[in-house]
Amino acid sequence: MKKIGKVVVASALSLGLLTGVGGFHAPSAEAASNGTSKCEYAKIYHYVKSGDTLSGIAAKHGVSVNTIMKNNNISNPDKIYVGQKLFIKYSNVQICDS
Repeated sequence: MKKIGKVVVASALSLGLLTGVGGFHAPSAEAASNGTSKCEYAKIYHYVKSGDTLSGIAAKHGVSVNTIMKNNNISNPDKIYVGQKLFIKYSNVQICDS
């Protein structure tokens, strides 16, 4: 892992966390507490597009459909909508203060 400024990065490009690089578009990342002082793991989100299915989204991100359903309180896997922001999982990238 590399420490760049205040961010610890573990191959962020391969995780799809950096956007706007050469037209590359990937899921967004937001900070979420991991219980340790001054560092937080980034969250990976997916914004539903036309034609997306939970099984396709799960396969793309390497998680199960049940994981996505549980993380987003979805009771019916056929009821997702375009523009919906789905929390997929925590990444192994940490965002650290100081």
